[in-house]
Amino acid sequence: MNKEKSETILFNEINYCLQGIITTKERKIFLNIKKRLEKKEYFPAIVNSLKMELTPLAIRQELSDNGRKIYRLLLDPQFPADKGLGIGLATIFGGHVG
Repeated sequence: MNKEKSETILFNEINYCLQGIITTKERKIFLNIKKRLEKKEYFPAIVNSLKMELTPLAIRQELSDNGRKIYRLLLDPQFPADKGLGIGLATIFGGHVG
């Protein structure tokens, strides 16, 4: 799965989720992420932000069924959202890699 496909999948899942029954917290989070995806912000940053916002809700078991589906998608190793993020950050903050 490539990055563009991942972006499309996440965008579609969020749209589907927003049409269903979700908590107020989830709606706020997903609307924010949807706007960021529409603005074409840096995808790994969007995914990491979404993970950080959903993790506490998941731990407290406060995610709706659709919210859990998105959270599981983000945790799937086949979802290539943040591959290479560490190398990119190392390059920016530590000079070159390799």
